[in-house]
Amino acid sequence: MNFPRKINVKLDIGLILAAIVCFLIVLGILGVNIQASLAKTTNYTCSNATLKGPYGHYVIGTKGTEAPFVPYIVTRTATFDGKGHSYGHGFSNIAGTIKEYSVTATYHVNPDCTFKINNKALFEDGSGGMETQHFGVIVDSGRKIYGIHTSPGRTVSVYYERMN
Repeated sequence: MNFPRKINVKLDIGLILAAIVCFLIVLGILGVNIQASLAKTTNYTCSNATLKGPYGHYVIGTKGTEAPFVPYIVTRTATFDGKGHSYGHGFSNIAGTIKEYSVTATYHVNPDCTFKINNKALFEDGSGGMETQHFGVIVDSGRKIYGIHTSPGRTVSVYYERMN
């Protein structure tokens, strides 16, 4: 007759505890390394000076808070001075009506590479203008900005890319 082998409970629990301790030590070492890696990759160095020079700017989305929503497309230049001011020139297409316009803006870049910009556009035909706000994230060492309109009544994505 075969009997199950005798288990040394004290020894087995000791091995399990030792394995758990080793696992926690390894996890702690990996955790420190992961945190150090994350700290290196999230060590942002952005400021207003990150945005300097000419950019191409593209906006696409809709205007309105209820259907029917109005298609909204813009393309223009945006020249940043590195000190919180910008200007540009381009065209808008709002529901098929195309207008040429110029824009001046103020912006602020945060150390985490997010930014906000306040735009004041004037239509070249003298029909008025509009004010818009954007929130964005600066990527690729300042070469690109991905963002959204934060102006009420617009569902719009925003894109900037350095021209040189």
